[in-house]
Amino acid sequence: MKIEVWKRYAENRAKEPIEKGIYNDGDSKLQGLARYLIDNGNARVVAEQVAAPVAVEDDEPQADWPRIEEEARALTAENDKIREAHAKPKPKRARKAKS
Repeated sequence: MKIEVWKRYAENRAKEPIEKGIYNDGDSKLQGLARYLIDNGNARVVAEQVAAPVAVEDDEPQADWPRIEEEARALTAENDKIREAHAKPKPKRARKAKS
């Protein structure tokens, strides 16, 4: 992060005056007062230029969801038919006579 001191700062917190200019955040000339200078309006954060984002191509193949869903439905229907064919008939319960 870069900080621009836009006004000479020579108050009692600084051991030596801090001159106008652009400094890195940890610069010893700021004497550890970077955040203090920004909060009090004596300095501001300089926006660093960021390189344009690079488009990343996706190498992974995209899933064919409609086809996958159709296959899942077909398998489910097939499994249901197999289950019905192998299902044991439920025994009928005899009713109790009313007294």
